[in-house]
Amino acid sequence: MASSVLVSLIVLLSFYGFQVDGKVDRYAFSIVENGTSVNEQVEVDVEKQTEVIRVPQHNDAEAVEVLNDFEAGLSARRLPATKDCYVSKLDSSVSFASKNEA
Repeated sequence: MASSVLVSLIVLLSFYGFQVDGKVDRYAFSIVENGTSVNEQVEVDVEKQTEVIRVPQHNDAEAVEVLNDFEAGLSARRLPATKDCYVSKLDSSVSFASKNEA
């Protein structure tokens, strides 16, 4: 089951990047990192138990998009500049809190 989810995730990411459908809560954060203002975007889909985090290129860091799928227990990182994609098991210290739990 996990391998079929992984293959589906990789195929979707290859063709569409990190796109989330359905009811999605969107958040924008402005942080300062080493003197540079960085605008990060987060999309949370409670129904699908996923989150997408987009961090633009800044300072010496490349832009990165992170998809955490809490149901499948997988995390995918995509580097838009090089179109590289890395999939791994979701770090157990990262958890998904629904609105009812918050």
